[in-house]
Parts: sequence; C-alpha cells; structure tokens
Amino acid sequence: MRLRDLTLAGLSAIIGVALAAACSANGNDPSKVSGGNGGSSGNGASGGSGASGGSGNSSFGGNSGDGGSGFLDGGGNGGTGGSLDEDAACSTTSAQALSAVDIIWVIDNSCSMGDEIDKVRSNVNDSFVPIINGSPIDWRVVMFTLRGTGDLSVCVDPPLGGANCGDNPPRFFTTNCEVGSTNSFNLLRNNYTTIANPLFCAGATPWYNHLRLNSTKVFVEVTDDEPISFGGTPAQDFDYWLTDQSDPPGTPPPGYFGTQSDRKYIFHSIIGYDPNAADETCQSADYDPNAGTGNAAASPGKEYKLLSDATGGITASICDNDWSSIFNDIANGIVDRLSCEYTPVPPEGEELDPSKVNVTYTPNGTGTPEKVLQDPNDPCVDGWQWNDDQTKIILCGALCDRVRNDANAKVDIQLGCKTEVGPPK
Repeated sequence: MRLRDLTLAGLSAIIGVALAAACSANGNDPSKVSGGNGGSSGNGASGGSGASGGSGNSSFGGNSGDGGSGFLDGGGNGGTGGSLDEDAACSTTSAQALSAVDIIWVIDNSCSMGDEIDKVRSNVNDSFVPIINGSPIDWRVVMFTLRGTGDLSVCVDPPLGGANCGDNPPRFFTTNCEVGSTNSFNLLRNNYTTIANPLFCAGATPWYNHLRLNSTKVFVEVTDDEPISFGGTPAQDFDYWLTDQSDPPGTPPPGYFGTQSDRKYIFHSIIGYDPNAADETCQSADYDPNAGTGNAAASPGKEYKLLSDATGGITASICDNDWSSIFNDIANGIVDRLSCEYTPVPPEGEELDPSKVNVTYTPNGTGTPEKVLQDPNDPCVDGWQWNDDQTKIILCGALCDRVRNDANAKVDIQLGCKTEVGPPK
C-alpha cells in the first residue's frame, strides 16, 4: 500500500474508478484441477452415503453446506411395561446435513494496493487454506478481483488455484473484475447474476454461478479506501441488497444471503483503520513519506468495519506487516463458527418435524456410527440442541470438539422417529 494522494478522496465515483483503471496491473492471465481423493463425504448428504467429493489429484476433496448470522439496525424410542410404543413402527428418511461455506474474497486492484496484493498471494495457501481444509466444513473460495500476474492483479497458485492462474473446481473460482478504490459494493451488485460492467469485468463469469444456496457466505474485503454508494449509507445499502427478497428476480435469488431477520453471511475486513484509534487511518510502523518508506491507507474503511461488527466478522488493519495471523484468524473464525452447525434439509415433499429428528456421528467418515442424543441441559454439556427457531442443529460440548478436530467427520440426520433425548446432568 504505497502512499497515495489523499486529495482523490473527494472525487466522484466515476473519476475514482477511472483512475483505478488507468493505473491497474499489466497482464490478465485467465485460465483446473479437480477435487482430492474423493474428498470427505462426511458433511454432505446423510443417511449413510453422504455427498460425494471431487475426484482427481488435487489436495482438496469435495463435500456439501450452511450457517447464519445477524445485522444493523423425554426419552428414547423404547416402549414401557410391554405396551406398544407409538413410534415402534416409525420409518426414517435421511435429511441432508449441510455445513458448507462459500468464501468470497474481494480485493482492491487500485494503484496503492501492490504491497497488499503480494501479501494475499503469499498467505492464502500458507496461512488460510491449511486451517480451513483441515476442518469438516465443505468450503469453497471465490476471488472477486482482477486475475493475472501483474503487480496489481491476483494469481492464486496451486494447491488452491489451478494452473496458469486458473480455477480449480470445486474449491476455487475467480470472477475476473478489476476492483477500484471505492466501487466494490457496486461491482458486486452489478455483476452478480450477469456481467453488467464489461469494462471492468471483461470475460468474467458472474459470481452467483459459484455460490450454493444452502451455504453460509463469508466475505473478506481487502482495501485501503472507503466504499461509495448512490443513495444511503454504503454498508446498509449493501446489506439491504443482499437480504432484500423483493428485488427483481435474479438480484439476488431469494435465500442466498438470508433475510433481514436471519442473515446467512459474515463480513470480514482487512482495511485501513488504526486498531488504536478506529476512526483514524493507519500507517505502518516504518512509514516515512519523506524517505518514501512504509505505507499509509487512504481511509479507515468505517463502512466495512460496520458490516464486520454487525455480522460477527473480524476487522484487521491493512498496515500490519505480518498478515499470516490475519489469515489464521479468519480461517479459525470460520471453522469455529461453522464446524458444529448443521441445517437439516428434508427430501423433497417432506416437512421437518423438530420432535422427530435424530443425529449420528461417524468418526473419520469410515468408523463406527455413534448415536448422538439431544442434550436437555442449559448450557449444553454434550450432544446436540436446536437453535432458537429449530432450523439448525448445534453440536455442543465434547462432541463439538471432536467433530471440529475431525476433518472427515460424517454427521447424519434421520427424520421420522421420536427424538432420543439424553438425561439431565
């Protein structure tokens, strides 16, 4: 993040975007390796078979997904005393146990971002992927940025990326859009289901194509500036667009990011704020404009921080010299939050009855299945519980710890028989 002319901050969005384009990177190398050794069939479909992973020779396999967030403004199945149990003849069907995440990295390609783009390149495979890949979550990365090998473009190397800066399905995709200092929210909105800005997104694929309906969406914004918006507050406008179900069809399809009352996205920020004074713009420890050393951001990124605070995301300073801990924190935050959350999705035509749901856990995906009892204790000691509106199953206590540390964990959900509940403790 080289020192920039801060007098540009008052210019209009169009001028700002034009300047960003004028000094953008040279080279835009568009260009697969399939999933790993069958991947973990654990977190995908339940009922014994699971969702199958990818095949091929990459170090990443395939799974399946969900979670959520928020924002701004009795006994078992047996009969007693020889009487006939009303559930003795019950039949079960399997529900999908979804715990997947789509991680959308949004990276500013403007003139001042060369140092930061280097840090993204050097840390994504070393500090981010090992943590997320060592978890039971079915994960996917989508880069929304200019792809290429120039100073201001992003080339993700294997094992996450494909050959020649290419995609690596099912784990990695790029939407090739040149992101300016202040226009990321507008570019994300305009190029979601169709490419509306070919000047900045030449030959790009809409990023909606890479998302899954039942996954939790995690944004990671990397910029040293502030977003602009045509209307109200940028953060609030973007949140309303993500969660507004009354928008015209396709912008966005209902449910991908949740609703105003039940959001399914988290927003992390690597921005120009000063951790010691959040309203101030950061400077690196070696910053000296006279000597031409160090870095200074253009803006503290207050709007991005607002989204992060409201959705439980992490805010980090772009002026930090070592980004490995930032990438570790974001990856660990995703794993801790989503490893033990599952959304049961009944087969088509069936409805979910929260009183007739049971859970099994198969260690390493191939071990002996273990029946998991619903925990009646508050707080939970071991087993599983419903969230408040009985739409998500939350593994808790010792079981959550086991699953979180088991990259191939298999969680199955059966519907149709009375829920088996553990004893109070």
